[in-house]
Amino acid sequence: EYYDWVPQFGIYYLVGVDGLSLVMVLLTAILSLAAAIGSNHIEEREGFYYFLFLLMETSIVGVFISFNLFLFYIFWEMVLVPMYFLIAIWGGPRRKYAAIKFFIYTHVGGVVMLISFFYAYWVYYLNTGVFTFNLYQLIGLEPINGGYAAVASFLPRDIGLILFGALFFGFAIKVPVVPLHTWLPDAHVEAPSPISVILAGLLLKMGGYGIIRIAIPMIPFAAKELAWPITILALINIFYAGFVALWQADFKRLVAYSSISHMGIVVLGSIVGNVEGLTGAIFMMFAHGLINGLLFLLAGVYKHHLHTRIIEEIGGYTTYMPLASAFLVVGGLAGLGLPGLAAFVAEFLTILGAFKTWGLRVAVVVFGPVLSAGYILWAVQRIVFGPSKTPHETIKDLCLPEIISFTILTFLIVLLGVYPRILTDITAQFTSFFISKYF
Repeated sequence: EYYDWVPQFGIYYLVGVDGLSLVMVLLTAILSLAAAIGSNHIEEREGFYYFLFLLMETSIVGVFISFNLFLFYIFWEMVLVPMYFLIAIWGGPRRKYAAIKFFIYTHVGGVVMLISFFYAYWVYYLNTGVFTFNLYQLIGLEPINGGYAAVASFLPRDIGLILFGALFFGFAIKVPVVPLHTWLPDAHVEAPSPISVILAGLLLKMGGYGIIRIAIPMIPFAAKELAWPITILALINIFYAGFVALWQADFKRLVAYSSISHMGIVVLGSIVGNVEGLTGAIFMMFAHGLINGLLFLLAGVYKHHLHTRIIEEIGGYTTYMPLASAFLVVGGLAGLGLPGLAAFVAEFLTILGAFKTWGLRVAVVVFGPVLSAGYILWAVQRIVFGPSKTPHETIKDLCLPEIISFTILTFLIVLLGVYPRILTDITAQFTSFFISKYF
């Protein structure tokens, strides 16, 4: 869809979908529905809560369908405002600190990204005489003045590396890539659980999406030259966050660090330069959204029903919450990459792609799922199979809205695990073209 906005400066309302965008829009719709249903315990200022919730959903969809970089940036920054208030108003005891930290980190990334956009915009103008924020023109996929011209072709090597580094930095904060990750655990712990679903399931994916959609196509020669250092960063993400997760007593904080670890898989798959790796990265973004969405909603259930998220304190009450325990087992097994569930497909494809490119240099990546199994099984064993406790008050199991929300996510986790072609068929044309064009 295309409309003139400020055409003299190359600013247009240009939106659309391809294989990558469609997957992310579908994920947005599914997780927004699950999180909205899971918001049934929100009682304070409900109208304002749902207004901010829907504004955030709209902004996220805008990020995933924008093909004009100026419009992309507007939607990118629009996401921050409702998320800030959703954490600051309905969050935990340290909600204001977490909200401000989230806003500062992600806004800094957005500013660096915007400066990079304007630099590419200016370089393109100096060499073509045309002002444009049209992504397809900037990456040489759409003709301008009767020919094709990509901004990368006008950049010296050193400048191209710096520009790619700036773009990657802006998106890496959102992923987040270690050591730019410290805002995430605080934001997750303090945010209401339905908002944590959106934060982990969608906002982190904006970073991975930006790397695939903009950073690599904009400066492909820099992406290829920096592929090995970025691979190292991805491996650090996987293992550092995994080891930190092993030591978490708070179930929600454990899931937050597992998100950082799994997003390392996304970064790894996006940079290895083959169809298997890229397909695995996109599949992981979708699968991770479903799995961690389920786990964050469960963290909210434990907090609401048991008034705690401490793993040792939750354990022992699960005989009174059999449905919650069943969903926890499925979510935990999916998170560690059990065959037949969604994350296994993503991890298998990404590891295969990494080996095709780097060989035994990345052999350590096979221990990533082993580490995931360690911290997830540790938590599930203590929660589900801990010594039985006598409750001081009546404990209720899941209510109907929670059952509906959890069932939707669980069904999709299993479906994608046993029949991944539902997703890979959507992305096949995009991934094939992307790899042939940029690698």
